[in-house]
Amino acid sequence: MGVMRENTGDDQVFALSVHPSVVFKLGEDLITDDVQALTELMKNAYDADSMSVSVRIDTNVWTKLRSGEILEPTAARKLLAEREQLLGRIERLEELLDENSPPTDRDELLEEILVLQARLAAVDEPVRGIIEVSDRGTGMTVEDIRRGWLTVSASPKRQMKAEGKVTATHRRTPLGDKGLGRLGAQRLGRVLDLRTRTANDTDSLHATLFWDDFTDVDALSDVPIRIRRFEETGAPGSRITIRGLHHPEHWDESRPLFQRDIAEMISPYGDEHGFRITMRVNGIPVDLREVTDQALAISPVSYELSYRDGILKVIGKMRAEYLKPDRNPEGAADWNEFIAADNGAAFLAWFKANRKPKSERLRLSDGDDLHLCGFESSTRLDDMPKVALNPDGSPADPGPFDGRVDMIARRTAREMFEGGKDYEKWVEAVTGVRLYRDRFGIRMRDDWLRLGAQWTTGSSYYTLRPDNVVGYINLTAQHNAALEETSNREEFLDLPAYRNFQQLLAEWQSLSELFQSAVRRGYNEYVKELKQDRNGISPRSSSKELARDIASQFDKAQEVNARANSARDSIRRAQAVVEDFEAQRDALGKSYLVTPELIAANSHLASELRRTMGDLESRLDLVQRASAEIADRREVVELLLERLVDAERQVQEVWEVVSLGMTAEAVSHEVLNVTDRLRERSRQIARYNDAEVHNPRFGEYVEQVKAAAQSMHKQVSHLDSSMRYVRDRREQVNVGDAAKQSAEYFNARWHAQRLAMVVTVEETLAVKISRGKLAQVIDNLVLNSEFWVLEALRRGWIDVGEVRLRVDRHGFTVEDNGPGVDASVEELLFDPFVTRKPSRRGRGLGLFVVRQLLESEGFAISLDPTRNSRGNRYRFRVDLRS
Repeated sequence: MGVMRENTGDDQVFALSVHPSVVFKLGEDLITDDVQALTELMKNAYDADSMSVSVRIDTNVWTKLRSGEILEPTAARKLLAEREQLLGRIERLEELLDENSPPTDRDELLEEILVLQARLAAVDEPVRGIIEVSDRGTGMTVEDIRRGWLTVSASPKRQMKAEGKVTATHRRTPLGDKGLGRLGAQRLGRVLDLRTRTANDTDSLHATLFWDDFTDVDALSDVPIRIRRFEETGAPGSRITIRGLHHPEHWDESRPLFQRDIAEMISPYGDEHGFRITMRVNGIPVDLREVTDQALAISPVSYELSYRDGILKVIGKMRAEYLKPDRNPEGAADWNEFIAADNGAAFLAWFKANRKPKSERLRLSDGDDLHLCGFESSTRLDDMPKVALNPDGSPADPGPFDGRVDMIARRTAREMFEGGKDYEKWVEAVTGVRLYRDRFGIRMRDDWLRLGAQWTTGSSYYTLRPDNVVGYINLTAQHNAALEETSNREEFLDLPAYRNFQQLLAEWQSLSELFQSAVRRGYNEYVKELKQDRNGISPRSSSKELARDIASQFDKAQEVNARANSARDSIRRAQAVVEDFEAQRDALGKSYLVTPELIAANSHLASELRRTMGDLESRLDLVQRASAEIADRREVVELLLERLVDAERQVQEVWEVVSLGMTAEAVSHEVLNVTDRLRERSRQIARYNDAEVHNPRFGEYVEQVKAAAQSMHKQVSHLDSSMRYVRDRREQVNVGDAAKQSAEYFNARWHAQRLAMVVTVEETLAVKISRGKLAQVIDNLVLNSEFWVLEALRRGWIDVGEVRLRVDRHGFTVEDNGPGVDASVEELLFDPFVTRKPSRRGRGLGLFVVRQLLESEGFAISLDPTRNSRGNRYRFRVDLRS
């Protein structure tokens, strides 16, 4: 290669340039919709140190695109029709031009098209809708406009936040820092008019951006933007006007989700935090605060949250109305009888004496004239079980915040509205717990606190739910800088401070569940006790005490029977006396000294005595028959009591299994986190050793740690797939692949034993099922085989153990070379707590769980009739045909 010599004579110098489409596409990606675009403009007023911002939206006004002249609707429609006509003629002429017409005709067509295009350009296009955002802030200078509005992604606010600076008057930390919020304005409409004036300037500055001008140029700099000066009096500040709205229908107040969008944009709660927002849409004020404040005033349960200096304080208050059911007339009658008279004072006294919450975190306090009771609790961030740490090892503090969450009293709240539709619109707007930073909404996914998920996965029925709460958490830009929003201002980055923020709110949720469940369940027991005490029954009696009560009732029934027999003997003696009386009456009848009237009276008396004694005897027959039936029932009751004892034992075992499952779920999560961190740390140390230390023994040890962590992660991952949060997801699962994964797990477990699992796939089978459920089905069947095969190996019945799983077109079978199913339990094998395993070696729940899991998906399991050499059935058949 020859020597290269620089020749500067023909060099061309260029600079990087950005096509407008790239910048506008970036703005669309970061500003996702019209509501957020308008919010960004309102935030500019906050950052400009204004005390307020005024927003006016009018979707009915028409203006001329270029001049901005306001048009009457009829004039606008006339101009639109004229432009449509010209566009139609131009389009037809262009079609003729494309049909290979002769050159002379082409010249005429081109000339006519140019004339029509000139006429079209002379007709200023009418555009619909206007958005005006006005503030009384600091205003902008020419340099501010150049740097802050005309230089894309340049943001002096970013530097202010980095240096910890605040605004001069109201000491605010700026909300904006991306320098792209202004591009959201082009999402709203086709024209942006900016008027602004500072306190030190007598003239106002005016600039107009026609976004259409950027569509046909190669660079942003190709469109000149002129800043004009005008003499203007009045207060300093800025006014941004958007004309020619792209989506005027979005701002229709009757749109179902309009109020919800407004609530997401600005806080609907009364406290203005030194910054007032007013909004009018088509002349109608939009303000959800008044109605929301009224709803909060009648909330049956409310919580105030305050986090400062590493301590979360929660204050809960409950009104007596919380205990009153909405749709249960009998329950409402109970509430009126037992609670309304004294606002629940007697119930609260009973509750403190009998049903005090066991948790030390919840210490109930007496209420006031409005509230039944309340509580206060303090929790330190340092005491959280999984507190996220900063790189220096200190807890990642999210910064101070406040909040309030209230339950909605739906029946009472509905009465505040004139119609049901207005009520439903309000509920749609405000339900849920929303996040605001300096009064401006931060968009989060629906139910970001997972209130619904917790309610549907085993928590109390009486806890908070997404559709019955209204609330907010207030953050500030100044104090919560550690909570960083994503680029599109929706949700937060997953940083340690945000994870701790979520933990603090989870602590509040736990307290709310404890508070509401304890009081509500206590009230149910209180009503039950009052009702049952009327009947002489104690609701606090144990099952054994109830059994003794029943036995005493049987004894009383026998005593009644004995008394009935004694009464029958008395009746017989009385009958003998009557017979003597009748005999004496007949003897007296022969005497002349006794009158006929006396004899007749004696006869009547004797007949009445006989009738009365006959009636008594028949009634005693009924009593004795009832006593006999009660005696017959005694054996049934005694059998039921035996079953009750068995049921108590089974329930005890169930709770042991449940607690084991809960522990397993917690442990699986923790071990997975530990192994993930261990593997990552091992990789870092390995890279450091390779780059700096070069110690082979040290490297070998790190590799062993990595391998052990990987093996542990694999083992626990197998358990993790059976947890509820994984098991609830249904997907298309290849049964053969799932079986092979289980085989890898078990064969790794059995590597030191004479036992192996073999999977045979005769035909590929895929079913829609929860992967976790299928894994648990296979695991329980294999674990059942594992016990009996190991038992056969221990007793020397076999030399090598084998568990075989075969997949075919209809399902799969699981069998082993163990002893098989004992004939005594083969008919009850899938019932709970049926097992032939020794005590403490098995609970008899595995196959029962398998059947329940399969039936929940519409599948079935059976014990194949084929018998092994010992005469026992040994093959399980899982039918996956729904």
